[in-house]
Formats: sequence, structure tokens, C-alpha cells
Amino acid sequence: DELSILFEMGQSLGTSVNLESTLEIIVSMIRKLMLYQSCVIFLIEKGTLIAVKSVTPYRDILEYSSLLKLEETIINLVVQNKKPILITDMQSMSEQRIFKDEKSLICVPLVVKNEIIGVIYVGATRPGTYNEDHLHLLSILGNSASNAIRTSQLYEQLAENFKKTQSLN
Repeated sequence: DELSILFEMGQSLGTSVNLESTLEIIVSMIRKLMLYQSCVIFLIEKGTLIAVKSVTPYRDILEYSSLLKLEETIINLVVQNKKPILITDMQSMSEQRIFKDEKSLICVPLVVKNEIIGVIYVGATRPGTYNEDHLHLLSILGNSASNAIRTSQLYEQLAENFKKTQSLN
């Protein structure tokens, strides 16, 4: 089942050139692979980590997290190290965390040609929800997602540049 879901995702991502639909495909594939309370795709835009797609009860707080100085240090650690993180049971709770009641989580970097472009965060309230198999699956999905996201971003930039050129002509 998991391999067929990953295969389906590869096919779906190959046909998408719109960033929003690409992100939607990624989130729906993650939902098919594992249960979560929160699934957030962060992208780096102008040096800042921005939540561009989220399915979470913290959506309102997430939108204001930079203003409120809230941080998910685990996500920042993934950005710095470009390595995935699996936490099966989060014991220490920091007030600076956005996802306060999530006890099990996975963060996977989105990397294209050794450049980090973002992070996929998946969290659940029950400790032990995720294991190494989930980390492996999300890492595979993250590799495909990275390239699809970058392709969508480049396509949208080209389309915008083309429109500007046409309007100047």
C-alpha cells in the first residue's frame, strides 16, 4: 500500500506545475501514509521560514507565529542540519512551541541540489505514533516533493515573467 501511494504521488506530482496544487497533493499523500494532528509544509522565502500549507488546529497561531515570536525549534534544527528528525515521545514542553500538545513528530527537510528550500512537519498528540518506518516513508516523499515544489516555483516565475514581457511588448 505504501509503495503504491508513493508511486501515485510521483505520478500526480509529475503533472502539477501550480505550487498550490503541488502542496495539496503532498499533504493528501501524507494523509494516506500516516495519521496526524498537524501537517505543515514550510518553505523558505527570502530567508524566512513560512508555513505555506497547513492542516492543523494551530492554523491561526501559526499565521502569527513570527509576530508572537513563537518557534518550533525542532523545525529550525532540521533547517540548520538538513537532516530529518523523529521524536517518538516529546517529554519537555517549552512555551515557545507552536504545537504544544503534540508528543510524537517527524520533520523532514526539503532539499534540492544541497539547498534547503523548506521542511515538512507532521505531528500527533499520542506518544509513539511515529517510528523509523514513518520517518523513512516521509523522507522518500520529501525527496520527491522537494523537486516538485521547486519545479512549480520555477514554472510560476517563468509564467509571471512571460506575462510581464507580453505586457511590455
